[in-house]
Amino acid sequence: MARKKTPPSTADLQPQELKETMREFLKRLTNVDNELEDLRQARKELLEEFSDRVDVQMLTKAMQVIKVEAGVSRKSTYDELKVLLLDNFVNDLVDA
Repeated sequence: MARKKTPPSTADLQPQELKETMREFLKRLTNVDNELEDLRQARKELLEEFSDRVDVQMLTKAMQVIKVEAGVSRKSTYDELKVLLLDNFVNDLVDA
């Protein structure tokens, strides 16, 4: 098992060096956070743009399923389980 990396001690840094390190870290973190927010906004706008042409909610769900299925390492086991779950789901609907 890999050992956890011990975080560096800020006690080893000179006050000015610590201040500069923190300033650089916070600036870069803020930039990443801003880029993420821009991407979330662009995604929202894209979904709104196509909402009158396709069922965006269903398309999004279908894409989620495809991503999950693409990440399955044992496809035959996955397929068997999916069939069993679907059978049970359909039976539950019929029995309801």
